[in-house]
Amino acid sequence: MAAGSQLSYESPALTGLPAPITMIIVRRVGKAIAAGLVVLGMTACSNGGSSSLSKPGLGPVTSTGGGTSGPGLSATLRLPTTVMRAGSRLAGRITITNDTGKPLHVSGCRGLFQVLLTSRTYHPLPLWLDCLQTFTIPTGRWSQRVQVDAAYNQCDQGRATAGVPKCAPSGTPALPPGQYVARVFEQTTLLPRPASLTVLVTR
Repeated sequence: MAAGSQLSYESPALTGLPAPITMIIVRRVGKAIAAGLVVLGMTACSNGGSSSLSKPGLGPVTSTGGGTSGPGLSATLRLPTTVMRAGSRLAGRITITNDTGKPLHVSGCRGLFQVLLTSRTYHPLPLWLDCLQTFTIPTGRWSQRVQVDAAYNQCDQGRATAGVPKCAPSGTPALPPGQYVARVFEQTTLLPRPASLTVLVTR
């Protein structure tokens, strides 16, 4: 990040987290650690899986296929629609089904999953809050609300750089119209990653 510039970031929503808040987050890239002053909207967090790519539609869609990490564990991503206007936001849900017969204890920070829109030319990386919490995945079903934004997940308040646009007056710029993949990222490798869904971003 260039000297004198600030990096802004908006992450998916979590219950009870005020928005916006300003805080320091840390992102690890390989062995390097990059820190930036970021502006967070409402928050949430994941790991990503195979694709469940079908034609985008206006009704609710649940990912199928993929999403397994071992016997007795599976995961799905459900979105209320797979057509979004550029700059808009929608709320989805990731559900973990735990049929292992025992609860699982995993570590994360303010949530375990994030969902980001990606494309052939746009490959965003999730930015995680820097804290440590233990989450218990009981037997049966456990779910987390996630937020999907038809906007870049970060921007630079100084100038545009490769893959990071310059911030708009309202915050992170809207994504260009086109076809994207709603990809799931997770903070832990212990849980399955839901399959991706195709999302159409319109003007």
